[in-house]
Formats: sequence, structure tokens, C-alpha cells
Amino acid sequence: MPLTAVAVAVQTGPRRAAGKLLLIGALVLAAGPVTTMAIGRLTVRLDPGRSK
Repeated sequence: MPLTAVAVAVQTGPRRAAGKLLLIGALVLAAGPVTTMAIGRLTVRLDPGRSK
């Protein structure tokens, strides 16, 4: 998704819409690892077979 946002922003040209597309791409790029870590932590906490 972030590379797609960059490609569309380049195609759009140097306007405000391109900046918005780059911002959306940056948010998606940053949210991916954070979401993955949150799901991993929740899975570890809720795993009934895990010994403490």
C-alpha cells in the first residue's frame, strides 16, 4: 500500500492531493508493525496452552 500511495502521488503531481496520499501511505506503513505487535501480544496472553 505505501508504494502504491507513492506511485499515485507522483502521478498526481505536486499538489495538495499528492501530500494527502503520501500522508495516508505513511500512516499505513507505520500502522502495520504496530498492529502486528498488538495481535501477537494478545495471542500470547490469551493462549490457554501457554505455561506461565
